[in-house]
Amino acid sequence: MVLEKLRNEIDSIDDEIVKLLRKRLNISYKIGKYKTKKNMKIYDRKREIEIYNKINEKAEKNNLDERFINKIFKIIIRDSRERQK
Repeated sequence: MVLEKLRNEIDSIDDEIVKLLRKRLNISYKIGKYKTKKNMKIYDRKREIEIYNKINEKAEKNNLDERFINKIFKIIIRDSRERQK
């Protein structure tokens, strides 16, 4: 069935997204440990602006709505920052 095949593809993509998010959060945790050790601030506005600029560029190249991508990354960045604490 076509619908079942398409849903299986979605499930596979979702699995990849979850694995990549786990990987990103693990790296955020390591960054937090480094920042703490070096007495650095967790929040880095310059870095966040840099991330949003990059993802907006990628969104445009991939014909994705920037608002949609920004909503997703707002959550990802917020959780990453929490992981660093």
